[in-house]
Amino acid sequence: MREDRHIVGRRWRIIGDSVVGSSHRKTSSPCQDANRWSIIARGSGEVALAVLADGAGSARWSRQGAAIATRTVLRVLKPCITDSENAAFDANVLRAAIETARETLVRAAEKRRRCVSEYACTLLILVAMPDATFAAHIGDGAIVAENEDSLEVLSWPMQGEYANVTSFLTAHDVLENARIIDTRRVERFALFSDGMQHLALDYGERCAFKPFFEPMFAAVADRTYERAHLQSALRSYLDSPTVNERTDDDKTLLLGARLHG
Repeated sequence: MREDRHIVGRRWRIIGDSVVGSSHRKTSSPCQDANRWSIIARGSGEVALAVLADGAGSARWSRQGAAIATRTVLRVLKPCITDSENAAFDANVLRAAIETARETLVRAAEKRRRCVSEYACTLLILVAMPDATFAAHIGDGAIVAENEDSLEVLSWPMQGEYANVTSFLTAHDVLENARIIDTRRVERFALFSDGMQHLALDYGERCAFKPFFEPMFAAVADRTYERAHLQSALRSYLDSPTVNERTDDDKTLLLGARLHG
């Protein structure tokens, strides 16, 4: 788990964690997921920024790739959000952040005389502004958002022609495959890696699984709960028998909710 120092907000609360999968524990392998988030002042409001990366299991240095990618995206996007209330923020800003993240991975690989594909990872980004929401997605995992009237999957997992095949940030044509979303204001959101897909998504109806999200969103939005308590409860849940019986992969879940009242 990585937190930005501006995590405490008046209008937003975010919790999240990355937990090693049971299959990785058997081989004493570390968790290859990474996540970062921040709550950033913008004019008279606040912006929630969440980033998640899942290192490819087949790539030797993917854990480092995921960590570098999330750190770079946060570093690039924060100044674009805080510049001024009237500063432009659009899909091109997300594309630039993706490009910079890939270039950073390329430089890291070159410095150590490695192939950049060894740093392969997916990437999910969400920027929730007072009146709009922007997101970017490369690879599997998914982004879910809730408004006052609906729960929807903003970005479904990217799957290739074959099972367990997806896109990665390290690809030379990453911008051609990146999914960029520009949509309305959201009240709550979730980003999660592929280790959580079968618990959080209804594949038959191709929608978000409401019984999974509704209690979690309600808890994060409830001011009577301390964030530290919610954070601890989330980690316990991600590492619980209930979850580990459904998936043996690494698991990351980021949850955000606007605070009212």
